[in-house]
Amino acid sequence: MRTTFLRTVAIAVLLGMVALVTVSAQPANAVATAGSTIQGLPPSLGNVIASTPAFQAERSRVWNAYPDVVPAADGLTLVVFDLLPTNAKGPVALHDALIFVTENNKVVASYLLEPSLDGNARLVDTETGTVAKTTRVRLPQQVQSAAVRPSVEQCWHCTQWENHPGHEDQGCLQAALIACGAVKDTAAYAACVAAAYAMCYVPGYSICLSGYWAPCPAP
Repeated sequence: MRTTFLRTVAIAVLLGMVALVTVSAQPANAVATAGSTIQGLPPSLGNVIASTPAFQAERSRVWNAYPDVVPAADGLTLVVFDLLPTNAKGPVALHDALIFVTENNKVVASYLLEPSLDGNARLVDTETGTVAKTTRVRLPQQVQSAAVRPSVEQCWHCTQWENHPGHEDQGCLQAALIACGAVKDTAAYAACVAAAYAMCYVPGYSICLSGYWAPCPAP
């Protein structure tokens, strides 16, 4: 069944890579709010995810109305939300990702993927708050060329943000999932699949179209 999963992933990733770019005065222009319906999911699963503490904690940052859905073997499905930054410290900021591992309309586990501009990322278990894995992510070219180290004395002020969604690297994911095929325990397999997704994720980002450095406000 897990061989079938690898073929299914390719289709799911391609469907999830539809371009979505928005321009706003604030990077945190989220679409999901309390009581809203998660689109692209069966209502039963959407309601379960929307009611979790992990989603409630991040709902103000959820940007994509249609989360990335990656079906997995043995009834597991990954549901991934792009989270907009709330405190951008420079002209470019990476998006976190909220990852739910689900089975039979139930949440098996959930993780927060926190990438940084140096390419490192943490996969944090939302239930325990512990770091489940540290990995590298593939930074978009636009981020690599626009990233500027924040000044200690200066703060960045942006008047117009352009938001770009994250996506999964299809070839990387297929290769990374091979190692998960030997894992038999459901919880361990769920963690392995989430880690594989994280390792192959290309983060979304917000880039400032108009802004300036200025002295930081007095503390």
